[in-house]
Amino acid sequence: MANSARVYQRETTGGHERVTIMAYLGADDGDADEIRRIVERDGTVVEDTIAYFGTAGEQWLREQDDGYRAAGFRPGSP
Repeated sequence: MANSARVYQRETTGGHERVTIMAYLGADDGDADEIRRIVERDGTVVEDTIAYFGTAGEQWLREQDDGYRAAGFRPGSP
């Protein structure tokens, strides 16, 4: 099982966006993967949800990483 956090951020004409992905990957140990996404715009939280629950969390994280980078987000620090 592993816990991790990833942060993506970008500046837009509308302001600053920050996405934090917090993941618990436990599927390899017989548990489920649970991934939380927190989205902030200009310092205000606009989303805080469990974005994924299942057994393919690593694949979900890779797909999200590709999508955020393609949308102009850059990695940041938690």
